Amino acid sequence: YGFLDFETVLAAMNHHDFSTTVAFIPWNWWRTRRSTAALFRSHPRRYSLAIHGCDHTAREFGTRSVPALGRKIRLALERAERHRQRTGLAVSPIMVFPQGVFSADAALALQRSRFVAAVNTDVHPVGDDAPRTEVRELWQVAITKYGGFPIFTRRYLSHGIENVAFDTLLGKPCLLVGHHDVFSGGAQELLAFIGRLNALAQPLRWGSLEEVIHDSYLSHQTSPGVRHVRMFANEMVLHNTSPRPETVVVTRAPSSAAIGRVTCDGRDRPWEQDARQVRFQFEAPASSPVRVRVEHHEARHDDLPAESLRYRGRVLARRYLSEMRDDYVSRNRHVLHYADRLMRSMK
Repeated sequence: YGFLDFETVLAAMNHHDFSTTVAFIPWNWWRTRRSTAALFRSHPRRYSLAIHGCDHTAREFGTRSVPALGRKIRLALERAERHRQRTGLAVSPIMVFPQGVFSADAALALQRSRFVAAVNTDVHPVGDDAPRTEVRELWQVAITKYGGFPIFTRRYLSHGIENVAFDTLLGKPCLLVGHHDVFSGGAQELLAFIGRLNALAQPLRWGSLEEVIHDSYLSHQTSPGVRHVRMFANEMVLHNTSPRPETVVVTRAPSSAAIGRVTCDGRDRPWEQDARQVRFQFEAPASSPVRVRVEHHEARHDDLPAESLRYRGRVLARRYLSEMRDDYVSRNRHVLHYADRLMRSMK
């Protein structure tokens, strides 16, 4: 896709030790080549997919209409499931907002779905009256201010190695973002940046975005056999490396959406919530991982009218024009300028 050649990037990932998650637009669920899906399936540590909006229209998740957001979210998940059935390649239930735009209502709507988390560069929701993210929230592993839904932050190469290094000191995952053109010219700048990352004193362990999100929690032992964990994503995988069982006490930010159940390896656990936090505990077997999940009651909006034929036609044109721009036009900056003007006129 554009400057991204999957075989070439795979060779670079194996040589320089990094992983790539492609932000996949669910509208394209029926278009993945089987050979590309096979490449992803055979290298799950290197390649993975996350959900990038639904139709990827302008400000798609910047609306304040919770019913409209709920329908977009549900459709995105349904398309991701169709993609899995067609190709055998799953799309992780992690949202990457189109154009980085989201409203506080979008975070709440995502909390009322099966999404695990979101990843974004912008940290403030849109809207003149929208609440603002405070610095203390940015120092946490993820932003949970908006309905308790976790939003993990990411960095561009232009943010510099010092900011990424500071993030890792805070316990935040190391997430870099780039468009397909980051692989142009042999991806020299990207590979040099990754080389500096891998040389940091704190060693990095690369994996799929879903695996990284699952491992993003804070943990400390308060007494022998008892561990306290601060959970951020709606799902985590806790690794008990001790040769003895542990009692694990988990806390997380309170949720504006009603919690349906809390499970540990699929088994229900009792939980409690007050104004400050959600709290529950379980026994972690010796030398074993435990998958912990907090599920919320899903909101359904089946009574909304279907999208108009005009809207669907504009989405179709936008998707194909975007690909034409990235696959062909992007190699000529003068033509790219006029193509971008055309795309903006379709918003």
